[in-house]
Amino acid sequence: MAVSVTCFVAYAYFYQAGGWNQNSRFALVRALVERHTAAVDAYRGASWDLSCKALDGPCANKKRPNFAAGEHLYSDKAPGSALLGLPAYAVAYWIAGGPHPGAHYLDATSYLVTITAVALPSAAAVGALLLLLGALGLSPWRRAAAALAYGLGTLAFPYATLYYGHQLAAALLLLGFALVVRMRREVVPVTRWRLVCAGLALGGAVAVEYPAGLALVAIGAYAAVGIRPWKRLGWLALGVAVPGLITAAYHWIVFGGPLSLPYDFSVQDNRSQGFFMGIGAPRWPAVKGILFTGYRGIFHSAPWLFAAIPGAVLALRRGYRQEVLVCAGIFTLFVIMNGSLVDWSGGWAAGARYLVPALPFLAVLAGCVLLGESPRHWAGVWVATGLGAVYAAYLMLVVTAVKPEVPDAWVEPPRKLVRVEQPFAQYLLPRFWRGELATNTQGIDQGGVRRDGPEFLGPRRAFNLGQLVGLDGLPSLIPLILLLGAGGVWVGWAARRQTRES
Repeated sequence: MAVSVTCFVAYAYFYQAGGWNQNSRFALVRALVERHTAAVDAYRGASWDLSCKALDGPCANKKRPNFAAGEHLYSDKAPGSALLGLPAYAVAYWIAGGPHPGAHYLDATSYLVTITAVALPSAAAVGALLLLLGALGLSPWRRAAAALAYGLGTLAFPYATLYYGHQLAAALLLLGFALVVRMRREVVPVTRWRLVCAGLALGGAVAVEYPAGLALVAIGAYAAVGIRPWKRLGWLALGVAVPGLITAAYHWIVFGGPLSLPYDFSVQDNRSQGFFMGIGAPRWPAVKGILFTGYRGIFHSAPWLFAAIPGAVLALRRGYRQEVLVCAGIFTLFVIMNGSLVDWSGGWAAGARYLVPALPFLAVLAGCVLLGESPRHWAGVWVATGLGAVYAAYLMLVVTAVKPEVPDAWVEPPRKLVRVEQPFAQYLLPRFWRGELATNTQGIDQGGVRRDGPEFLGPRRAFNLGQLVGLDGLPSLIPLILLLGAGGVWVGWAARRQTRES
């Protein structure tokens, strides 16, 4: 619990305000609660991450729907994140006594939806990672360190503060996988309810982000190999089927068929390119870009994840071959998928956001580097991994504190276009050390951006909790640092107690 609470405090400390991705999801939440429809026509100014559907197929002109002719706009995202955020917004809407389109109401309700639908599951998943690593033989101290490295030292941190689907899908996959591993390793008994819960989490991940189906297949195969008798797998399948059927029903009602995806009607041109939904052939420049470069490389911003290589070797030596195959396989599949996308860079971002659902599995392998028993042999690897994790946590704090959605360009006076090829060096670090934090001025109800620059015209809409109590610049992070310090003491105390009890 100490690890989860510490991470939740870090995630909930920030509100990132608006952007096309989160605005599209929040528009669906508002439409369902306020208007009892999935059509987001009334909120079309909030985003252009939308689908346009006529009565008999795609709109004639997707970017100029004819509402009088029965054409309507919908979110082009999988429905899971909106459905999970629905209860929080419904309660807030009921307490407020109806719609209040003012900026303060929308900021407060979207912040509430984000921390309940993304930050809370993400923090719970960090705790699940700790338990998973315990099932693989790590001591309390080591598994706590590895779990915190994942929760605060990867893209899990900034994306747990955004109402996107990537980190929520990662959390659900990790929750489901951890439960299956613990049952297979006989840490907990195999029961129907645990299997159903694991299935709900895994199926829910696909309902949030369709590519999570890659991980679902791998984890399902892992469960099928190790759980006996096979009839017990029916309970796992039942859990998967519940969010699957809900998603299929949504597709049927809104888009005309259980397998009709929102991307079939997307107004974004890149979703109609490639072989299927923007997916083409894998390209080495894209793979290199998402792994190693300063532009999007995950190993560039979180070098401690390189420990996955020796960690996998150690895990194999300890007899965890199937777990290694699942984790390595899922990460590889996501790399291939991301490297095949026509928009592989992910638009406004500081890293490879399409790989976020696969990061927990890489973190499992990296955590296994702590399976080494001899400090004489492994001290150098451990020190390098620890320093890499601290460095990554610093960079992730910078991303989260300034703006996770780094623009791809901005304009300097008089009218010089500057391309962002190094998000940290060019954009994030200079602003962080100047104290320019929570810089996003785009609201959850605003869909456009200036054509001559990266920022939306208007007052700042993002915030951190330190700013709400009157602090500004870098001092606004002091309360967070103190809270994280207290959380670290709590984690250390809990790990010490567990070590004594074991």
